[in-house]
Amino acid sequence: MRLFELEQLPAKAGVATITWGKGLPRREEAEITLPEAEETQFFPLQKGAQFLVVASRGPNYDARERLYFGGTDERPFLVEMNPQVLTSLKKGEAGFYDAIRPEGAQFAEKKFGTKAVRQGDWFAVPLPFKWNSVHGLLGLFTDDHKATSAGEKGIRIGGTRHQLIDGQAILLGHNPLRCMIIGEGLLRAPDHADKVLKGPHAFFQTQHLKEPEKAD
Repeated sequence: MRLFELEQLPAKAGVATITWGKGLPRREEAEITLPEAEETQFFPLQKGAQFLVVASRGPNYDARERLYFGGTDERPFLVEMNPQVLTSLKKGEAGFYDAIRPEGAQFAEKKFGTKAVRQGDWFAVPLPFKWNSVHGLLGLFTDDHKATSAGEKGIRIGGTRHQLIDGQAILLGHNPLRCMIIGEGLLRAPDHADKVLKGPHAFFQTQHLKEPEKAD
C-alpha cells in the first residue's frame, strides 16, 4: 500500500530501526532508511518484522520502480529484488516466501527427504551420499568439476560474504563466483550464526535477488 494509506509510518522492523528520508532505500548497521515519497509502496511481512518496499528516484532522475526486501532475519538486512517477484504477493505473504525459495533446494529436499540448512540467502541441502559416491556420480555426467579444501581462509559461496571454512568442496563450473558448490565444513557470514555442515551439502541461493553477490 502507498504511504498515505498507512495510519502512521513504521518505525521498527524487528530490531531494525526504520527512518524516512530521501533517495533509494539503504541500510547502515541496524538503521534502514526508506524514501518518504508519494509513490513509495510499503508491504509489511512477518507481523512487521520484515517488509517489501517499492521505490523510485522520481520522474526527474529514475522513474523505474525498484523493489527492496528488508527488516530483521537474525539481524537487520536489506536487499534489492527483481520487481517481478512482487506479483507473488497475490498469493499472500506465503506466496512471496515460496517464490524466493530456490527451486533447486525445493527439488533436492523433496527428492532426498532432507531439510535445508539456511544461512541468510543461502540454503544448504544435505545429500544422502558419501563423498566418494558424490565424486563418482559427478564423473559420470561432467568433467567440469574440481575438488578443493576449505582451509582457514575459506571458500566464498557465490562471491558473497558467506564462506565455507575448514572443510571440503566440489566446484561445478569454471567461474568460482557463479559455480555450483557441494561442500561441508563451517559456514560463516557476518550478521549470521555459524552453521556446521556435516557431510556433502548442495548450495542454492535465494531466487529473484537483483545483485546476488551483494546479498546478505
